[in-house]
Amino acid sequence: MLVTSGEIAALEPLMQALKDENQEIRKDAAMALGRFGDVRAIASLVDALKDTYVYVRFEAAIALGYIKDIRSVKPLVKAFTGALKNGDDTLLYAAINSLVKLGDLSVSALSQAFNAEDIMLCNWIIPTLARIYSSRALEALINLLKDENNDLWLHIIIYLIDFEDELVLSTLTRLYETSSNKVIIRAVSDAIKFLQTGEKVDLQQYLRPQTS
Repeated sequence: MLVTSGEIAALEPLMQALKDENQEIRKDAAMALGRFGDVRAIASLVDALKDTYVYVRFEAAIALGYIKDIRSVKPLVKAFTGALKNGDDTLLYAAINSLVKLGDLSVSALSQAFNAEDIMLCNWIIPTLARIYSSRALEALINLLKDENNDLWLHIIIYLIDFEDELVLSTLTRLYETSSNKVIIRAVSDAIKFLQTGEKVDLQQYLRPQTS
């Protein structure tokens, strides 16, 4: 993003304004820094992710998405996981949207944050990777299948079919041939049918409690 000399001169006051006692001034400063898109604001915006006012945190997370720099990624992932733990939905959605906006820059950090023992976290990371919708994100989703957790496998399968890539079909075929879980086999079979014929399938049914 190109900025004028006047905007550059305004960066320092705006970064200072992130520490103002008035929460609305802090919020507006975070929003303005996002519009400027200058990497020099990253450290100040990262600090603002911990602000006591929810909408300052929100605007800081959104601003970091506009500043497309790798240094924004880990703080956003930390904000994302912390917000999920603390029930801060406003920050959670802002952090996720910015991680998606950062695209491939986010993939590695999201994959590292994946913890098969934390199902709630995983069920947010999987669709976030899917929304990035790139070859690198697809590879990351496929790599997550290495964790032998049937519930996570089902969640990943649902998002894999959104990718128009032959790698998805070969991955699902391999899963169909090697899995011993009947639910996984049925879900994969339906996913393969969709990829081969375009016939509509309801993969969400496999996430619902199964009755005998």
